[in-house]
Amino acid sequence: MQSAPPVTAVVRVRLTVDGQATWMFVWFGYLKSDRAEGLVLCTVTYGDRYGGGGGCGPENVPARQVGYSNGPYGSITMGTSIRQVTAVSARLANGRTVPGVVVSGRGFPYKFWAVVRPASQDAQIIFRGASGAELGHLAMAAQYPTPSRPHSGGIVAFRYPAGTQEATAGTMTAYLLDGRVIGSRGKVVGFWDSAGGQQHEELTGYDAAGHIVAQITLR
Repeated sequence: MQSAPPVTAVVRVRLTVDGQATWMFVWFGYLKSDRAEGLVLCTVTYGDRYGGGGGCGPENVPARQVGYSNGPYGSITMGTSIRQVTAVSARLANGRTVPGVVVSGRGFPYKFWAVVRPASQDAQIIFRGASGAELGHLAMAAQYPTPSRPHSGGIVAFRYPAGTQEATAGTMTAYLLDGRVIGSRGKVVGFWDSAGGQQHEELTGYDAAGHIVAQITLR
């Protein structure tokens, strides 16, 4: 909350991930480092494999659309929607439908929604109104999901001084997931740590032939 203090209510959302209760705290605020960016959606998640990770990002639902999403965070796909939305679900490629949650709070400019689904599968996020009629949908392509932070392991890749990534100094810790070595279809995951919270970035590494050798997710 230090990087974007709430200007709205902070709403607690209960989700179930892999059979475990997972709590997400949601609010809207302005980034201290870039207030000109406008109001942003912020989340922090606690639960199995979610040790207080989160961040802030764009929240505006584009014109003539019903909902918006920045993509998955582990098994959780979330975003914002217009106020008329009262229910959300994910229709998976195998035909199965997974219900989600829709919440609002004091001062929220949009509804907040979240669905627990396998991000490695294509899905349609379906938005419905009070009558049960479909108001719109989002097509979510299968992708390697942004993982939650591992409980152990990792190496400090580098340290950064105050005033660079955050107002305070911190470190970037990297983990190797779902792979053996860099360049052999491995995935490197890094986490920025500072007093201001955790941030998310994505980088892609290429070899001399132009082939992707690593995809780096920094959160």
